[in-house]
Amino acid sequence: MKLILLLLLSVNIAQANERNLQLRVERLERMMTQNSDQQFLPRLRMLQQENQELRELIEQQSYQYQQLQKKMRSLYEDMDRRVMTLETAENQPLSPTANTATPESVQQPSNDVASPVDNSAAAPAQDMAKQTQIDEEIGYQEQIAYQKAFNALKGMHYGQAEAAFTSFLGVYPEGEYAHLAQYWLAESVYVQRKFNQALAYYQKITEKYPESPKAPDAWLKTGICYFETGNIEKARKIFSQIMQNYPATTVANQAENILKRIQ
Repeated sequence: MKLILLLLLSVNIAQANERNLQLRVERLERMMTQNSDQQFLPRLRMLQQENQELRELIEQQSYQYQQLQKKMRSLYEDMDRRVMTLETAENQPLSPTANTATPESVQQPSNDVASPVDNSAAAPAQDMAKQTQIDEEIGYQEQIAYQKAFNALKGMHYGQAEAAFTSFLGVYPEGEYAHLAQYWLAESVYVQRKFNQALAYYQKITEKYPESPKAPDAWLKTGICYFETGNIEKARKIFSQIMQNYPATTVANQAENILKRIQ
């Protein structure tokens, strides 16, 4: 029961931290949108850096929250299995001869060799524990690889970040961080002004990871890439869709501002 309470407390803390970080990100983005004049460029660069770091913290909080949810589900499932096992054992009738020794069993010693203990029932549990340990190790290695690639991007080593995220997705194509790595790969290509390549990467996010928290940003950058490559009509269509699909959000406001400038 103490473990469940601790897990619930951790989940609540993670949710509160994520909400606070999201509010800070939105505040920074509003400031970035409002202060777009040339005289504020140094301030904008600092805000952009802080904004990127805060978004990374939000993504880490989201990942930790998901991990806590998995642990809670696993704990509840384990408790259910234990309860069902106990109830099944209690409901089984006792054999009338289970504890009664027959005369033959007393008078005639057995010459049979003791049969080996059947451990087949324990094998699945052992395999499951081993697999869990392997999964945890893979998850740890994935997190390290992702952080290494993200640090390269944060340090503005865009070519290095592009290579690192590409390698990451080759090793962990279905990993926990795959949707984030795909987005940052697109960003590392975008800042190098390789807009056609970035467009393909952003579209992969919206198609493969539509529920990702990075999907709205990927849609926005998709529209910008269309604009940068000269497809103005397609860009307008994307920005209009963003305003419809994500009303009253930061990306919707940004899409509206860009749409006004290109009309």
